[in-house]
Amino acid sequence: MSDMLFDPPWWLPLGIIAVGAYLFWSANRKQDTTLRNVGLGVVLLAVVLMAIGYFVDTPTETAVRRTRLLITSVEDRDWTTFASLLDSKTSLLVYRGKEQLSKGAEQTIDRIGLQSVRILDLEARPTQSLITVDLSLLSEQEIAPYPYPSNWRFEWQTDGNGWYLARIVPLPRENFSPDDVSRNLVLPTP
Repeated sequence: MSDMLFDPPWWLPLGIIAVGAYLFWSANRKQDTTLRNVGLGVVLLAVVLMAIGYFVDTPTETAVRRTRLLITSVEDRDWTTFASLLDSKTSLLVYRGKEQLSKGAEQTIDRIGLQSVRILDLEARPTQSLITVDLSLLSEQEIAPYPYPSNWRFEWQTDGNGWYLARIVPLPRENFSPDDVSRNLVLPTP
């Protein structure tokens, strides 16, 4: 139900506007001021619904926005932004926590010579306490002679205090496996 309020499908407010406009037009022809005001109120309701959908982010929209920002921060080597999106519980293979992951990502990105990252596909699946964002990426790296495709999963969880990034998981695909990522990671120092 909250998705209909905070992320309504495009046809819902347009349908409500159409009904309100018809009521307004019909009542105006008949000189019925009460029904005309009802029609105007219905149109106003649709405008409020569109405004809420535009200005209020759902948890899924927030997870997708933060995931995109995380990818952009890696590409731009903006490690301050990158670290701000992590949590002390965030993990990626051998990395545990914000400090290890930030330092390891920075060293690994320098090691592989990352030049660019492009998101090819993104799919978000929300449940009650988990939002899974699956990505297909295409990256250019100095260690690879051609653009390198990879798939990733970002798992955002809630602990009652808000949503945080719990895990980053490389997903297998043709010509890419999680072992490829493991081989190129700069291992964390104890």
